[in-house]
Amino acid sequence: MNSFKRRINTSVLPSDILSYNDKQFYNVVKRFVCDDAGDLLEFQGIRNADSLILIPDVFAILNINCAALQPLKEKLCLKSDDDIYLIKPGIKSLMNYFCELIIKKQDEELKLLNRRQSSSTASVSNIITISSTSNVNPMSQQQLTPNTLTSAAVSSHTTSLNEKYHRNFIINSIHKWCTKHSANLSLTEGDNYHLTVILTDINETAKIKCGCGSI
Repeated sequence: MNSFKRRINTSVLPSDILSYNDKQFYNVVKRFVCDDAGDLLEFQGIRNADSLILIPDVFAILNINCAALQPLKEKLCLKSDDDIYLIKPGIKSLMNYFCELIIKKQDEELKLLNRRQSSSTASVSNIITISSTSNVNPMSQQQLTPNTLTSAAVSSHTTSLNEKYHRNFIINSIHKWCTKHSANLSLTEGDNYHLTVILTDINETAKIKCGCGSI
């Protein structure tokens, strides 16, 4: 027989097959292999994709002399004249193929997860320091008199509002940047990065520290 390279195309599987359990999972097995194969997995308590690929041979249980298994054995096997049961080659081949699909699907999901995490980390790392200045002062229209607040209190209150203004400005800017570059990218302050705003009389500085620990 000529050798050939088989292509494993996981697109034939439901996109969320790895989350299926029990009846939902057995129905997929029945569709890809056969009804009796799904019943065999259910008989063994193989409830999902993870448990399936950890079983070296799902047909090995048919070697047990068990009356409860006899109906499945009759359907899944060929019986020789000397009472030896052999798994039907077509069924065994389909089950092996289904397991290969599951394994590749798991690999693809893992690679996708790693790419998303790398993209998120790289995006945060690229935003090292953001310094912003604005000609709009939210306190410029506010009238203050010595009868209402002391000068020290006014200065503290103004600084607090300015800090909040700049913080919101930077967070919104990062959000807009993420939206512009990727619909699936979302960076949350306090989780993916940490923002520190430093205001002095002559300088306004913001520093961003990546959630992974780098600055």
